[in-house]
Amino acid sequence: MLGEEEGRNITAALGGKKAAILQNHGLLTVGRSIEEAVFWFVSLEKCCHSQLLADAAAAGRGVQTVKIDVEDAVSTYRTIGSSRAGWFNAQPLFQVIHHETNGEYEQ
Repeated sequence: MLGEEEGRNITAALGGKKAAILQNHGLLTVGRSIEEAVFWFVSLEKCCHSQLLADAAAAGRGVQTVKIDVEDAVSTYRTIGSSRAGWFNAQPLFQVIHHETNGEYEQ
């Protein structure tokens, strides 16, 4: 089955990672909780948007964007990349959803 095979391929590509950018299909995120997976998705979408804007602005000036070094990336991951951080950072978003829907999404 194509669906099963595609699922296995995506699982293999993800490995121990929390996100993938699927060619022609968009973003995919996973987590130990729904809240965590949602936070990684929202964050990745914002990062992609920012990167596209930065790339377009740089190209318009004939330059390239400056990438962060590996040490800074590792430090950032250690600071905000844990499952607990993902869950925690999603809480305000879920509180807004709860407030705006009066909890109707729980029905």
